[in-house]
Amino acid sequence: MASTIGQDPKNFDRILDILDQDAALDALVMELSATFMARRWKDKPEELERLLDSIVSFRERSDKPILTVLHPSHLETEALEARLKLQERGIAVFANFERAANAMAKVATLGESDS
Repeated sequence: MASTIGQDPKNFDRILDILDQDAALDALVMELSATFMARRWKDKPEELERLLDSIVSFRERSDKPILTVLHPSHLETEALEARLKLQERGIAVFANFERAANAMAKVATLGESDS
């Protein structure tokens, strides 16, 4: 999906809209690979900003939560920089899928107890 997003940022927005309309999905989790994206984001920081803009825009127009998973791989410094940018925009970011799933489970449990 990364190459699809990189070619035309509007593709990513369309993908999010399609997923938003899917009644079988309760939430979205997007994997961001520091190994794959770090060099690209360093050379073209506007691509990361466009990605963040799209995620924030989705969050504002959708009732579905969106989480990100950013694997640091061997690029911890670059991953940390991207993680901080995600957090600055209020985007939930986790180091792995297990942590993201645990967070979603806790939120779901809180939601059930409020009902």
